[in-house]
Amino acid sequence: MRKIILISLSATALLLALSISHAVDLWPYSPDSEGKWGYINQNGILVLPKRFDYARTFAPNGLAAVKVNNKWGFIDDQGQWVIRPHFDYVESFDRSKNAKVQLGKKWGLIDEKGHWIVEPKFEFLGSFINGLARAQNEKWGFIDLSGNWAISPRFSWVRRFEKNGLATVELDGKSGFVDTNGETPIKPILDEVYLFSDNGLAAGKIDNKWGYLNEKGQWAIEPTFDQVRSFGHLDIAPVKLYGKWGFIDTNGAFVIKARFDQAMGFSRNGLAAVAIDGLWGFVGESGNWAIEPQFSTANRFYEDNTAPVSTKDKIGLIDIAGNWIIETHGFHVKQRDKLGRSVVLSWGRDNKLKYGVINSAGEFIVPPFYDDIRPKEHGLIFVRFGGGLRYGYLDADLQPLTFSIDEIFEEPKPPMSLVKRAVDGNAEAQEKLAQTYFFGILVKQDYSLAFKWNKAAAIQGRLAPQYALSNMYEKGLGVEPDMVLALMWQYISLENGPENPNYRGQQLEDRLEQQAIEAAKTLAAKCTSSKYEECPQ
Repeated sequence: MRKIILISLSATALLLALSISHAVDLWPYSPDSEGKWGYINQNGILVLPKRFDYARTFAPNGLAAVKVNNKWGFIDDQGQWVIRPHFDYVESFDRSKNAKVQLGKKWGLIDEKGHWIVEPKFEFLGSFINGLARAQNEKWGFIDLSGNWAISPRFSWVRRFEKNGLATVELDGKSGFVDTNGETPIKPILDEVYLFSDNGLAAGKIDNKWGYLNEKGQWAIEPTFDQVRSFGHLDIAPVKLYGKWGFIDTNGAFVIKARFDQAMGFSRNGLAAVAIDGLWGFVGESGNWAIEPQFSTANRFYEDNTAPVSTKDKIGLIDIAGNWIIETHGFHVKQRDKLGRSVVLSWGRDNKLKYGVINSAGEFIVPPFYDDIRPKEHGLIFVRFGGGLRYGYLDADLQPLTFSIDEIFEEPKPPMSLVKRAVDGNAEAQEKLAQTYFFGILVKQDYSLAFKWNKAAAIQGRLAPQYALSNMYEKGLGVEPDMVLALMWQYISLENGPENPNYRGQQLEDRLEQQAIEAAKTLAAKCTSSKYEECPQ
């Protein structure tokens, strides 16, 4: 079991500025989740036709990873193949102009021409940092750019190297650190570890107590605490002792007495969120209340000196004085950018939670219409709608670029490619389409259509649809109730899964007369012996 705990020091993921430059001003686009992909420009005009099964954003070197006929390759901004599609999976080119690719179940590394830098011979291959990458072939170690083991594969797991030249490793369920020479200055004897903070200290746990180690593996602060967090701003760390949280300095001395029920690290503005008696507030580095405890929830301050909080009846953002900047009653602030715009989750049409964008006054500038909003590393914002099946972009003014507002409110439909495969007789597609309608996954629930497609898949020998038909006949879902046919499909399912724990034939038999049981057996035998051609309609 992996016991590495990662502590993030960033306040939140920010909406990216719309003016960030991009190597190629083309962006992948597909109107629905299972349609073909092409590329549009910043005006929403389709520049590269929709002919790919999947497409990724262009990398800084001007190449984009695309998928065709279940194989991956790379194209240029003209849509021409630079590296033909023959890989089973790829990652985009990094800033070193190298890309990790997979052939079969093995990973390797190629250059921009598609030439091998590292032959595909590893079960896992990480990114190269200072000439070393973590890799796995049963055991974990680190390789160099020649593909040779620089640090022998002897660990059960490793993490990439940190800035100080140390990497977390695990061996026999214990954690430690290895250096770039393969030595372990911190032996893998710890129960858990955090990453190193900028002050050169890493939290470690041993014998159920936490302390802090330096880069030589020495305890800078002895393991005496019940729980800790990493050092952050002001070189102060939250720690828990005897059931209460306080804050210590790099010498392990308490600078704020342990008296809180919960505590987060300090933000850059010198305030930390803490809870006492069920309410959250904020303290300064002296431990005095900067904002009195009054909130049901609270989080760290963002870079713009606003913090997300909530009370029993309000959700929003406050400033460093505790004043409400955005005060709402119906949505939750998810992300906030430097212009004061925030992605929020709110109640939209039909009383469903949807994403939108508000300004600094808490007013909607993008109504809560969307199933997802994801800013990209360029001037467009990616959105999903239509039950998550439709995709598109918003422009710099946050207006729909590749679709109309009316399209958002069209009743969602199953992907046409799935429907086509089901109509063409693909049993797996028929089963998936039946599940889509039965559970109402991204479409309106329809038991009649679920029954239709379960039946189509069941007579092709699919086990799950056979069980589903039995259930639908038993409960009268999409079809008139018929206990004999419900039991018949249970018997038929035994042909495919005699040891399946979902088998309910015995329970159904207990509810039927012997004559009905015999009828079900006769129908099942006739159905299977005719290879499903003489099954009851």
